[in-house]
Amino acid sequence: AKPSPTRPETPRSAARSLVGTRLGAEQAAKAAEKIVSLRPFVEGRQAATLNSIWGFFDISVPSGVASFDPQDKVVQDLKAKLNRLRLLMHPDKNGHPEAEPTFKFLEQCHQRLVGAFVRRAGHASESVQQRTRREEEELKRDEARKRRQEDERREAAARLQREEDERHERQLWERAEQERKATEARERLEAMVRDKEARSLAYG
Repeated sequence: AKPSPTRPETPRSAARSLVGTRLGAEQAAKAAEKIVSLRPFVEGRQAATLNSIWGFFDISVPSGVASFDPQDKVVQDLKAKLNRLRLLMHPDKNGHPEAEPTFKFLEQCHQRLVGAFVRRAGHASESVQQRTRREEEELKRDEARKRRQEDERREAAARLQREEDERHERQLWERAEQERKATEARERLEAMVRDKEARSLAYG
């Protein structure tokens, strides 16, 4: 009987393999799913809005509430979700190379939600719309900073390439100059030998 064809590996099955076996099967599947689904946000290819961040923690977007008391059940649930994700993404349990950056991203998302929706001194009078606008502006500034860093990285790489090209051209010129001088010295020596031989024949 012919062996059954190997089913191509999907991003989720590949992530599940990288997670390893130190988590239970269900926990490993959840960790792999979270890593794959958040990858565009972690890599900066997609912006995370405040409303979308609630979904990262499997919590529905709260409605009709401008802000929460720090002891509110929603805030406590959010903290508990973060702690569970910490266990799923911990390097002692999760062997996926993207586990740590994914959890760091989730920590940043948690901080954004707390900053936008949890009442605190200095922002108690902010409406949810004001908080959302402030958070979106901060996100835009962060994205602009990342773009500047990427532009600077590209510029630095181009500068290094130019310097490498110039160094290579200089080495070629120096090698050619050495060869030219060696050739001139050899020709002078040969001319001196010929001249000496000619004088020996003339006065021999």
